[in-house]
Amino acid sequence: MTLEKLTIEYEQGTKGVYSGSTRALFNPSELAFSRRLDWSPKKTVTVKTPVGVSFDMRNLATLTVALFLDTYEGAPTGGLLGTGLLASSKPTSVLPYVAQIESLAGIQAGIGQPPTCVLRWGAQVLFRGVLTLVERKLVLFLEDGTPVRATMTCSFLEYVEDALSEADSSAGTQYAVQAGDSLTSIAAAQYGDSASWRLIASSNGIDDPFKPISGLVLLLPKIA
Repeated sequence: MTLEKLTIEYEQGTKGVYSGSTRALFNPSELAFSRRLDWSPKKTVTVKTPVGVSFDMRNLATLTVALFLDTYEGAPTGGLLGTGLLASSKPTSVLPYVAQIESLAGIQAGIGQPPTCVLRWGAQVLFRGVLTLVERKLVLFLEDGTPVRATMTCSFLEYVEDALSEADSSAGTQYAVQAGDSLTSIAAAQYGDSASWRLIASSNGIDDPFKPISGLVLLLPKIA
């Protein structure tokens, strides 16, 4: 039986058309799914509502996957699609493979935003979402400094088609964080009040306001 590899299909050129594809060099050992539910303390507790919290909203799910990339023994046959690299028995740079993954966080021509991705493993569709966090570590180098091994941590935020339209946009709007943005600058630009950063942080499950947010897609809640 052929070993199936984790594959990431992504929009390329046209919104909703998943013509791009990249395949993991090595399958991950685990997939971490999470979903946070927001509850708020109630100011009053009655007999009918004895629990002192109320449900605010259902946040989108997140998938985090750790990828291992190793080209010390050469470029693997059938590695990342579209790189143009051939199988080889000699060590080769791992950077083109890293760049293929990182490109999913960049603006795609014809779409105007980072692409929506579909993660598949064989016949199983694991997740559909947008890449909101990508971290890489280069951990092995040749004598000339060429990196040949890397680990990457990628987090994807669940994408629901027309989710805001179906909710009559009552939840808010989405905002793709740009380089140099901060929670306070976004709050000032969107709400005219930098102090509203706390509302953005709470709606997106951000516990540390100083954590880098570049590349994230944030929900900007609607203020009545």
